[in-house]
Amino acid sequence: AGRCLLDAAAPAVVALICGAAIMAALDAHQPPGPPGITVDEVFNVEQGVFLSESLRFYGWRALDPENLWDIFAQPEYLSDHPPLGRLWLGMFHAWGRGPIAQDGGSHFHVAAARAGSAAAFGLTILLVGFATSRWYGRLAGFAAALALAIMPRLFGHAHLAALETFVGLTFTATVLGVAAFWSGPKRPTSTAAILTGALWGLTLLSKIQGVLLPVPIALWALCRWRLRAIRPLLLWGVAAAVVFFVCWPWLWPDPLGRAREYLMSTTERTPINVWYFGRQYTDRAVPWHYAPVLFLTIVPIGLQVLGCLGLAMPIGTLKTDARAQLLAACLLFPLILFSVPGVVVYDGARLFLVVFPLWAVFIG
Repeated sequence: AGRCLLDAAAPAVVALICGAAIMAALDAHQPPGPPGITVDEVFNVEQGVFLSESLRFYGWRALDPENLWDIFAQPEYLSDHPPLGRLWLGMFHAWGRGPIAQDGGSHFHVAAARAGSAAAFGLTILLVGFATSRWYGRLAGFAAALALAIMPRLFGHAHLAALETFVGLTFTATVLGVAAFWSGPKRPTSTAAILTGALWGLTLLSKIQGVLLPVPIALWALCRWRLRAIRPLLLWGVAAAVVFFVCWPWLWPDPLGRAREYLMSTTERTPINVWYFGRQYTDRAVPWHYAPVLFLTIVPIGLQVLGCLGLAMPIGTLKTDARAQLLAACLLFPLILFSVPGVVVYDGARLFLVVFPLWAVFIG
């Protein structure tokens, strides 16, 4: 326990300072000032308030499936995204409305919910720094936490009541959990597979980016244990599916049909224009190098150099370090996927912001 506290000490300080800096910048006016309000925030905060107030109304009675289903059967509920990220914002809205929101004239206040993203980013910094400290030393852990905190795009996005910062937390927790409990010479135990599968279920409940995890994790596990990896992978997937289904009552009447409807609503949408190197593209026609170029350019060059050194030094790291292999696979797969011609990518790096906490580990 003492070692864990020491490993977490420096990352915790970085996380607290970064979270406090974001909280201090939140504009108490409605609508909030810079950064200006975004379209997605309106839906996210409204749905988050609806979910949190509904659960508060039912209290412990929300554990009754009939009452829980009643919440998600309301016409006010939007099923375009899973509920966990929005519920997180809604809970922080209830906490932040007093100290942050001052006018009290609106049913919901965007700035109050933005505190949820600030908290999620702070927890991600703490998690990345702690894991890196445990595996590679406390100096590395401090450097990883600091690197993540000063990545401009992630720091900026944590000022918005958007879902990307929260899914970054659950995505990172899943990858680091698998790295921690699946990295031994023997295949993971059933308990480890189920617990990390539950983490993946929480990622799926956060946002669609959770579907980026099974391919790199399965390939990594199969390369390590061959056919012996099938059992833990099945347990991992089943646990995630159970958590995803049980915790999203909207799926209950028709699990397969509504899951298909959710995926189609995410992938088949109105095209979004992208401005890239002085030209306008539709989201399916963006050049293949869009994602790699953004990955290389939105992180300060000094951090990029440190990350490359982390990949290359010592020379045999990726050959011998199972954790580094997993993190590299989960980092590279989204970048490769979003470089495939015809795959939808837009809004800069927003769709693959989840890879940058993993990159911070290599920087550390």
